[in-house]
Amino acid sequence: MLKLLLSGIVLISCLALTTCLPPAEQDEPSNLPPAVQYEGPPPSATLNEKAVKFLKRFGYLRESNDNNLVSAEEAIRSMQAHAGLLQTGTLDEATMAKMESQRCSFPDVMTAEDKKKRYSVVSRWRNETLTYGIFNYPNCTIYTNDQIDAIIAEAVNEWVKIDPSLNITKFVSGTPKINISFVFFDHSDKYPFDGPGKVLGHCFYPGTGQMHFDNSECWGDGTNGTKNLKYVAIHELGHCLGLGHSNDSLAIMNAYYPSNNTQCKPAADDTAGIQSMHTTASP
Repeated sequence: MLKLLLSGIVLISCLALTTCLPPAEQDEPSNLPPAVQYEGPPPSATLNEKAVKFLKRFGYLRESNDNNLVSAEEAIRSMQAHAGLLQTGTLDEATMAKMESQRCSFPDVMTAEDKKKRYSVVSRWRNETLTYGIFNYPNCTIYTNDQIDAIIAEAVNEWVKIDPSLNITKFVSGTPKINISFVFFDHSDKYPFDGPGKVLGHCFYPGTGQMHFDNSECWGDGTNGTKNLKYVAIHELGHCLGLGHSNDSLAIMNAYYPSNNTQCKPAADDTAGIQSMHTTASP
């Protein structure tokens, strides 16, 4: 009886000891691609490969000279602020949906001062007398070539109306300052298109003047599955005139192509941006 009692005590003691032992250490899982490293919260909790690609393409994740990267949370918060979303610092449903939205293919350039005034002025032409040329037409469109010519002229006029100092005309001879073309996928600049949907176009800032529309899209008035050519043309011309992206959701210089894209004219924020280019005192 005594032996049986002692055996029971030993068994209970061993079980108690076993439950108090620390569990074996394990490597924490990570969803990151091997080449991506972050400071801040565990990336597996906040980023996936698709989000990494988006944040890097549009300028939110950058590598500095000493190879330090901004944190994942900071990058997401910056993207959310620019897109007018709640700044959670995590990949919530609204943020992922925004990353899938149609938009301009240029990065979202913003300084601290730009955030205060919403619009962003990146650079300027030395001479406001500009010419443009249309070098080809889209493969899929509801318009004739003459109608496309008229729509581009209307888009130009929307900026001239709010900044009469601009003088922009279609070129007759020589080399135009602004070259407009419809191109596919990788087209010899660092902003390739991605086929139907998502990125729609871009225009380089003053000094270059290359305006590209994605030729994989079907261009029209924004109805029946077409992309609104005039809306996108006004936006890209804004880049060509020196404006960056605005974080004002009502601005035509907002990076994202809105579902309601029938308001084809610059908003108050766009007007303030283009007019500021000619009212800022020279240093």
